[in-house]
Amino acid sequence: MATFWDHVEVNVKAGAGGNGLVSFRTARGESKGGPDGGDGGDGGSVVLEAGTGVTTLAEFARKRRFAAGNGTAGGKSNRHGKTADDLVLSVPTGTIAREGDAVLADLTAPGERAVIARGGHGGFGNAHFTSSRRQAPRQAEKGEPGEERDLTVELKLVADIGLVGIPSVGKSTFLRAVSAARPKVADYPFTTTVPQLGIAQVRDDRLAVADIPGLIEGAHQGKGLGDAFLRHVERTKVLIHLLDATRDDPAADYRAIRSELTAYAKPLGRKPELVALNKADTLPEADAARLAADLSKRLRKPVRAISAATRSGVTEVLTEAATIAKRQRPRKAKSVPRLTLAELAPGAISVRQSEGGFVVGGSRLERLAKQTDFDNPEAVERFWWTARRLGLDDRLEKLGASGGAKLRVAEVDLVWPGAA
Repeated sequence: MATFWDHVEVNVKAGAGGNGLVSFRTARGESKGGPDGGDGGDGGSVVLEAGTGVTTLAEFARKRRFAAGNGTAGGKSNRHGKTADDLVLSVPTGTIAREGDAVLADLTAPGERAVIARGGHGGFGNAHFTSSRRQAPRQAEKGEPGEERDLTVELKLVADIGLVGIPSVGKSTFLRAVSAARPKVADYPFTTTVPQLGIAQVRDDRLAVADIPGLIEGAHQGKGLGDAFLRHVERTKVLIHLLDATRDDPAADYRAIRSELTAYAKPLGRKPELVALNKADTLPEADAARLAADLSKRLRKPVRAISAATRSGVTEVLTEAATIAKRQRPRKAKSVPRLTLAELAPGAISVRQSEGGFVVGGSRLERLAKQTDFDNPEAVERFWWTARRLGLDDRLEKLGASGGAKLRVAEVDLVWPGAA
């Protein structure tokens, strides 16, 4: 039996930008041609896309590392390097990508996309640095490295209606009765070992219905199958809680499952819910009605007698659940396209003292450090000129730094030449 993958750890790496080129025109009859080094192309980004034909994260489980292509270097005659294509990874709707505690993507509707690792910018060629003061710059930038992240990717099914209840209560039979889904049906615990999703037609509306398997007492602590699948209840808009009319104490079964839901996540206890007494066809009609009425009093909520096997009462319960689910739907699906982690405002810098020197941060200066060729005197001059304009000298002097202090900028180790 194939494994249902809904939680994986992966590494993603965006492509690096191509290097800019130092080049000068060499046209015939032109002894001192001007700079014509082109810019490097941008690296490809890694993108998640919620696809319609993908149901698990199995592809991520088979291959744990994903890398986009690099941009190519700039060429002579101001030719720009080629920008690499983005690497688009298709995932199921309902996929969440996290880096630590930070959510980078939450894809809740088909077709939504999120950039989870940004490709590096291509470096400028020397033609870019021409000015009235500098007619023949011998400086070009290196391509910026692409972002690399270790991510946790998990799937939470996006369903309008979730079916919950103890094993063998008839959830799979109910799903078969209301949709074209064909889960395995048998009268023993854990027949369903993966979440099943079906589409039900209610009047002019189509609703996703999920059969959540494996819920027993202690599920949130890892008993049965429940700890692996409780997360799939979170995104449902309304629950249909099925009870078994043939059980000795359906009320106790109900309370056990409710306890597991709230123990896993308190908001699950506040989710809209309908309660249905299934397998009513196994009892005389009057007895089934009396049992449903007794359960309504004990549970202090309406309990409907139904039979998923004969479909008696199923349409009524489904229609009521559909009405509730429709009210719960957001007007517009939302996703988090990309979270910029600990990034400062453009142009801002931060400086903090560390053992043996100072750590300097700030998106603009960090990017410049990654792209500067520190073996090139002109490139070094430009770096420190930019750093001073951003206020680095003032920040360091306030912290008591003097010329020769060791700095670390975006994993690049530098020595501060001192205030200009």
